[in-house]
Amino acid sequence: MNNMEKEPQLTQKGDTSDDDESGLLLKGPLAQSRHYWLALCIEHAWQYQGFVVEFIDSSGQKQYVPVGASLQGVVKQWINLPTGARAIRIRDCDLSSRARVVLNHKMVRAARSIWSLAYQTLSLLLSLRRHDVPDRTGWVRQVLSWWRRLGLPATYQRLQLCKARSPAVPLTNWWREHYVQTASQVAALKAKLSDKIRNQVVVWIFASDDMTQEGFVATLESCQGQDAEIWIDSRIPFVTPGHISARVATIDMLCDEPRWTWCLIVPVGARLLPYAVACFYQASINQNRLKVIYSDHIHGGVTSPVESVPSHTDLKPDWCLERQRAAHYCGDVLFVDRSVLARFKALWSEKKLMNRAYIPYTLLLALSENHLVDAFHHIRLPLWLQTYTHQLSELNTVLTDHLYRCGISAERIASDHCVAKLNYTSVWQPVVSMIIPFRDNVAITQQCVDSVLALTEYAEYEILLVDNQSQEPETLTWLRDIVKHPKVNVVHYDEAFNFSAINNFAVEHARGEVVILLNNDTQVIKKNWIEAMVGCLTLPAVGVVGAQLLFSNGLIQHAGCVVGPQQVATHRLAFHSLDRGEKRCEGTLVQEVSAVTAACLAMRKSLYQSLGGLNEQLTVAFNDVDLCLRARESGLRVMYTPFARLYHHESLSRGKDSTPEKKRRAAQEVEFMHQRWSIKGYQDPFYHPLLDARLANFALNPFPQELIDWSQL
Repeated sequence: MNNMEKEPQLTQKGDTSDDDESGLLLKGPLAQSRHYWLALCIEHAWQYQGFVVEFIDSSGQKQYVPVGASLQGVVKQWINLPTGARAIRIRDCDLSSRARVVLNHKMVRAARSIWSLAYQTLSLLLSLRRHDVPDRTGWVRQVLSWWRRLGLPATYQRLQLCKARSPAVPLTNWWREHYVQTASQVAALKAKLSDKIRNQVVVWIFASDDMTQEGFVATLESCQGQDAEIWIDSRIPFVTPGHISARVATIDMLCDEPRWTWCLIVPVGARLLPYAVACFYQASINQNRLKVIYSDHIHGGVTSPVESVPSHTDLKPDWCLERQRAAHYCGDVLFVDRSVLARFKALWSEKKLMNRAYIPYTLLLALSENHLVDAFHHIRLPLWLQTYTHQLSELNTVLTDHLYRCGISAERIASDHCVAKLNYTSVWQPVVSMIIPFRDNVAITQQCVDSVLALTEYAEYEILLVDNQSQEPETLTWLRDIVKHPKVNVVHYDEAFNFSAINNFAVEHARGEVVILLNNDTQVIKKNWIEAMVGCLTLPAVGVVGAQLLFSNGLIQHAGCVVGPQQVATHRLAFHSLDRGEKRCEGTLVQEVSAVTAACLAMRKSLYQSLGGLNEQLTVAFNDVDLCLRARESGLRVMYTPFARLYHHESLSRGKDSTPEKKRRAAQEVEFMHQRWSIKGYQDPFYHPLLDARLANFALNPFPQELIDWSQL
């Protein structure tokens, strides 16, 4: 097997029984090695992140071959099985899962190798015409490069991993390919900028409380050859190797040096990739308002050379203050303007050595108090290696002081994965109007309303039920009873279903200063959900707030939306468990996103009206995404909070887009979004382009194309 076949990034051995013949593709053992054509349709494919074919080889060991599936769970793929293979079945690529894959359709057919190779060749040629990649020309070059270097079978296997529901791309393959592309492009950039870097950039290596001689030397060696002069914090007690040219100095001496304009601060233990300074400097050119630049980074062991494959990558969103407060996601290597270093030089004057993250974290939070978002810039490229771990909880004192200076109140929840989870609170207690459209299906609507009335602790709210032509006697009886509740009002919308028009109509009748659009197939879980949403609305320049929504089985349904370019919008972390989100530090923090769903969406009534409400051309889908993008277009932010948590029993009342009429309507709404927002060219600032946007699951993008404009870095 090739590397992609050997390493589909699986977790652990599963518990498939050899004696259980249900669901077998082939029983075996096979008399000879053969190519097999799989034509399968997997039931409820959305439950899985990807699939593998599992079989037992002639030596009794379990083997796995990655299988690519479409979003709908359709598999059409050739695989090669060896002599003696038996108990051949398809299963979840997460081998710790006990879920059994069920097939709606199954066809397994053996064929001669020549037919398989002919089909693979045709498949490869057809892949050159695909339109769902950001850079089609680059994609063609990449596939042809795979073909030349790896041969037809390995290239065909890679193309299967580019399907939507496939095992994660192995980091080994992905990193080497991406690194090679990047290194080749940066060589010319580095040569072009070398003289300017020597005259305008310095590297400041600063001390930390748990630094080592080995880490110090590794950091120094990574800075050598960057074309920038190296300055070493005089508090570092280690001897500088003779082959490295560097100046030992205090921070005051560095700030008194008049020559430089930018400084790259690097803690002992971090290691720069060979092109780091050139990329940081290129990003600073012609950016007059920039104060700080941060980049992606990678993780690895202390003894690992920079060029080796990292243990994992840290691909970050663009600047988000709330996320930086909670998680220090920007990291410890920062490219700072001269004025910034001079202003915060006291951080390096203390005799007591601090946690490596203390100075960068303090600097970023303090700087955010006086500068807008355009002072911070993110380079979407790994530029340094982190060889150490953080004790982020030690930064809580810094966070406390920062929140006090900002006049912000927040409940802090301890976490092993971040500084602290922040649930923002406010003394502002506006009247909140919950708008719940419905048509019959009284059991669903009643469950929603009952959960709001039973669990909501917020005092000043009203439920505004919007009846869209209900006719069932049970519904009408329930309405006559529920309207007697002092928190409930009913308005009637006697027109054809149009989700946007219904909500726009209801907002006009709402008496609250804040409106919450709420689907009738939701169900409240956390008592303080309104407080959490109102608290976020009080943060600077926040226009829209969305909630964390869960499926009935407890898996995440919505944690914000990723917009474009592969799809109009995708719910982040859909079908992931809360635990998996916690480990990734995704979906568990208040943070800025491009859009949220109107299944539970809060905003000021005045803003809703000034933006024109939901676009009534979008009768069902994407009206919430369009509203969020219009809010962002006007300079306001869209926030997601996990502290407003509800179930969303998705589409129970409206149903799926299964009829020809509904499919036509859905296609028209997709076309509207492409025309209005140029979705194919839209790059979500809060979801890295090197991550796969199709499922928004933070897996590596299987198209490791170079998406960086080196002139604009």
